[in-house]
Amino acid sequence: MDQARFLRIFLLLSALLFIAGCAGKKKPPKPSAPVVIGKVSLVNRELEFLLIDTYYTPPAGTPLRAVNASGDDTALLTVSQEKRRPFIIANIDDGAPQVGDRVIMEPKYIEEQAATTSEELIEPAAHLPQTPAP
Repeated sequence: MDQARFLRIFLLLSALLFIAGCAGKKKPPKPSAPVVIGKVSLVNRELEFLLIDTYYTPPAGTPLRAVNASGDDTALLTVSQEKRRPFIIANIDDGAPQVGDRVIMEPKYIEEQAATTSEELIEPAAHLPQTPAP
């Protein structure tokens, strides 16, 4: 009889721990504003591409934009296939980006990527601007 009682208590505690463990897992909040994912490190106007120092790697084809310190858009960009962390290459579709411009990704593209990959947007690296995007 003691074994049966022990088994019931053990199963009850196991079930409670399982339920408590599942309840503690929360999804990270979805961004509702554009997110700074890096900064422009090099611009090659002749070949119309730039190098982005980033802590987040969006998939090839993702549209981005570059903004200056005042928050004004300087360029529209598209992520290329070439990547080597912490850098990615983006094609310059329009505009004149400058070294040091922040690179912005719109929330809808972050949500699309989250649905297809396990990579999560992480906190900015210390060397990148920490101000929110305009």
